[in-house]
Amino acid sequence: MTGHSHVVTSLTLGAVVTFYDVGLDFSWSFAIGIAIGSLLPDIDEPKSFIGRKCPFVSNFLKRVFGHRGLTHSALITAIIFMVSEQFDSTIISGLAYGYLFHVLGDFFSRRGVALLAPLSKKRFAAPITYKTNGWGEKMIAFVCYLFWIYWLFDILRLSEISLLFSINNILAFFILL
Repeated sequence: MTGHSHVVTSLTLGAVVTFYDVGLDFSWSFAIGIAIGSLLPDIDEPKSFIGRKCPFVSNFLKRVFGHRGLTHSALITAIIFMVSEQFDSTIISGLAYGYLFHVLGDFFSRRGVALLAPLSKKRFAAPITYKTNGWGEKMIAFVCYLFWIYWLFDILRLSEISLLFSINNILAFFILL
């Protein structure tokens, strides 16, 4: 998945998870944590948003572990969740969930993820996959954007004209991609 797709899908999954009550509320701090966490696993890709911010770390991780290697493993994801449990911080909880949702998103990509790294470099992928930055990924992101438009429409009680205008803007965005 691309960075913006990771962020919007992770925020959507975070909203769904909190709706079903995991002891968290979908607050601004939780959302910020999710957004950051959803980008963090790609620190092993120098061309990613976060990789460009930390080039030395990114180049090292890619050289040693490869993209979607250790940073996309079940081990690192579990460690991040265990560490997040030591803090009473909504933003850190959000970061852990964002990290998990990122790995889950890449699990559905054709290349899959090395879930058992560092023990194995074997990649695992879901039975149904999408191509990164392909039509399937864009449709998933589109549905997530529609979720947020609907949610904002419902919360803010926007008019139907505003809703249609927002949907039109999102369609234009995807056409430009």
